[in-house]
Amino acid sequence: MNTVGDSRLRQRLVGLRDEVAESAPAFTLAADSVADALLNYLDVVYDGEPSPAESFPTIFSQGCNDLLDLLAAAIAGHGRPAMRAARAVFESAIAFLDVTTDGSADKRYMDHLWVTAYLESGLSLGEDLLTPEERAAEEDRRRCYRASAEETYAELVSDEGYGRRFVNGWARGDLAGRARAHGHEHLYAPYKVASGVIHAGAGGGYGTENLIGGRQIVRTGPALAICPLAAIYGLRSFRLMVPAREQDAGHPLTILLVEALDDLEEAWPAYRRAMMDLDARTWPTDPPEQGLIAVAHVSVDGSVAWYVANQRSKHLALTSAPARLPVGFDLLVRATKEADSPLGASAFFMIDGLLATVPAEPTWTELEELSPGAIMMRVELPGDRPGEGPPKSRAGSHEHLREDGHD
Repeated sequence: MNTVGDSRLRQRLVGLRDEVAESAPAFTLAADSVADALLNYLDVVYDGEPSPAESFPTIFSQGCNDLLDLLAAAIAGHGRPAMRAARAVFESAIAFLDVTTDGSADKRYMDHLWVTAYLESGLSLGEDLLTPEERAAEEDRRRCYRASAEETYAELVSDEGYGRRFVNGWARGDLAGRARAHGHEHLYAPYKVASGVIHAGAGGGYGTENLIGGRQIVRTGPALAICPLAAIYGLRSFRLMVPAREQDAGHPLTILLVEALDDLEEAWPAYRRAMMDLDARTWPTDPPEQGLIAVAHVSVDGSVAWYVANQRSKHLALTSAPARLPVGFDLLVRATKEADSPLGASAFFMIDGLLATVPAEPTWTELEELSPGAIMMRVELPGDRPGEGPPKSRAGSHEHLREDGHD
């Protein structure tokens, strides 16, 4: 059993922080400086008056938290969390510009708090796992919460200026149009790429998929290749909110934050080169070993039973024969039938590169239980070797590379 210190999730959290710090030291140091400068800057922003909008603290704090999450992910090589955070920073920046330039947008934002409260009061997910006392207390809390919000909620959705569409969001227009209105349409294009990561889009595997040896390899691990884009996207988006208030433009802490952001941008090209190099080094040059492989159980009488085997767990399940037998398989059967064969009465052969079909309702059995004392031998036949011939299509040819580097 893993301890807290060496647990899989802790390893994932730490990521490649040491490697990134060694490969891109200026960026790592600059990211820390931005975090320090930002936290100091918040004292200026929140302690001063007047606030640029009633909703300003809520929006700006979300943008700041997302920027800090982005920087933490970027210096650990966590591309997917970094891209999600960068996308959120952009949304915060456009919302910030909306409410600080339009009083009606600020009011709509604040009114939408009632919608959020009403919707949240109906969430009971997970309550089935609570004790009866905890569940009763939570149900009572939600009941009171709904009672406080439902009257205002009903008024808002029946208001001609808001309507039922207000439930879906507070802003009048879509994000692309709002970004265009503020002159930042160029930052909407990376938002669409980032949305693929959020919504499991076809491009959402950016950084975790690669074509190696004619096979499409998917990796459970860091999406290093997307880190540079996430970092510069979130950084450029956050700068739309600085200074948060015009009167703070000349404040020493504002100037320190701007300088720290400048230093981070200056270090970005070297960071990008380092991440591209790290990404290239973490992908294998050859495809990883297949997780599932065809196994032929050849008996001394020449009969053959086909199995699909999980190479990690060493479990087998009976399956149908491949549609096309590999070249040289008949020689393997003939050798097993020979009376003086060192293989014994029968043998299990893992056929390298031969994919097996998992039956609809497989019955998995350990090799020792299936045939006590039997061994499983790996053989590579003359034909159909992995990596030869034209690349397979993506469908049905994925292989998996684990986060820890093992296939």
